[in-house]
Amino acid sequence: MKDGISVSGFERTAKPIDERLDELEKSIPEAEAQIDILKDNALNEDTLQQEGRNLYDKWNSLSDKEKISVIQTLTDSIRVCNEEVEINLHFSPVLVNDGNFYTQPVG
Repeated sequence: MKDGISVSGFERTAKPIDERLDELEKSIPEAEAQIDILKDNALNEDTLQQEGRNLYDKWNSLSDKEKISVIQTLTDSIRVCNEEVEINLHFSPVLVNDGNFYTQPVG
């Protein structure tokens, strides 16, 4: 061939690019599923944060039995040893830069 790239030269150049394109196209559904999960988690975190605020606002009006029920629901265990209290929650709160708490499930 004159003044151009041969067919075999083009195939050598284009084949790795074409293979990578196929890999990327096959990975799109998984990436979209991960995005959906992250969006769902963000909505759950917002809901949990709002519910926490609501609980805080009405805590003093709850009966002792209701308070115990809330504590049992939120905690995995409470251990008192000497002068220390260890509280293990069913989730791990995370403080982010804006000062708000967000949660990450434990396990």
